[in-house]
Amino acid sequence: MKSSDSVSLIAVILLTITSVGLFNHVTVIPVLIEAVGRDAWVSVLLAGFVTLCWIPLLYFVMRKSKQKNVFVWLQEKVGKVIAFLLIGSISLLFLIKSTVTITELTEWTIITYLPGTPNLLIIGIFSIICFLTAITNLRTIAIVNGVLLPIVVTLGFFVMFANQPNKDYSLLFPVLEKGFDASLLKGMVFSAAGLVEIIVILLIQHKINSSIKLIPLLITTVILMGLTIGPLIGAIVEFGPVEAARQRFPAYEEWALVSIGRYVEHVDFLSIYQWLTGAFIRISFFMFLIPEIFNLTDQKKRVKVLGGYFITMIILTQLPNNDFQFHYILSTYFLPVTLFFIVAVSLLFSLLVLIKRKKGGSRTHEIS
Repeated sequence: MKSSDSVSLIAVILLTITSVGLFNHVTVIPVLIEAVGRDAWVSVLLAGFVTLCWIPLLYFVMRKSKQKNVFVWLQEKVGKVIAFLLIGSISLLFLIKSTVTITELTEWTIITYLPGTPNLLIIGIFSIICFLTAITNLRTIAIVNGVLLPIVVTLGFFVMFANQPNKDYSLLFPVLEKGFDASLLKGMVFSAAGLVEIIVILLIQHKINSSIKLIPLLITTVILMGLTIGPLIGAIVEFGPVEAARQRFPAYEEWALVSIGRYVEHVDFLSIYQWLTGAFIRISFFMFLIPEIFNLTDQKKRVKVLGGYFITMIILTQLPNNDFQFHYILSTYFLPVTLFFIVAVSLLFSLLVLIKRKKGGSRTHEIS
């Protein structure tokens, strides 16, 4: 059953592109270049191929669950307690991902254009804006994204073409100079950690006002691959693999090279719009999903739950750490663990679709 807050599949796909696109630009690319170096783009292609093979499994769950709210569907399959534990763990995943996003946004903001500003001030203001958006509804978030995203895409193509004179594609070769070593596998893990976030479409499926088809999911995955491999190759061919690996935010550094003729340069301020838009949509959308996957319909309860999660997010950002520790946690724990968690959840869901309740309440296995 679709609610009055339902949106089209394309609107949800665009939300996914904005949210995951920022994650791939900001979080994935730096650790990917550092881990794999010149062959980082190869690891993205390999991870993309594996993800494309995983997408039909996701589609299988969507089709068999009949696009119901995931929490409602899980209660029918495994009972309320286990369903609550599963959804609770997924909500924590969104909380952690939102925390990572706002932490990196704040760090980049202080480094680039607001040095000396207390990070709590930036985090507090941005959190309030995202909170006020998250307590609205999916249609509002989708409309806002529809207005902001075209400019983000335009700026992305602008920086790509404007930097064409600065690119040396010979820096991409030789390919696989060290063969298929452990670093390439690690790069695949980092790349896939961003690509598998397409699972958000499954979690918001009950809000989509049409049947979800496999082809759009595959196309979305290819687009997400492009959002990773594009700026990744750009960083390598513009700075070289060694220098790109030293940079904290290679995607931003690409903006610093842009110049138009002899008199127009320093247009990197345009990247501020891209980053703020991506972080705003990602955090608002992910936080909106938390009460949604719990199937909370009462607005007061939704506000209280979101308020608690936002406060927790702010507290987590204030835990003692430095950039080196944060970067180490991202590459060593966050990306691999979140990847394996999402894959495990998808496998569990695919097994649960084979369980069918009898009228008496017991469960049998249905192989179909």
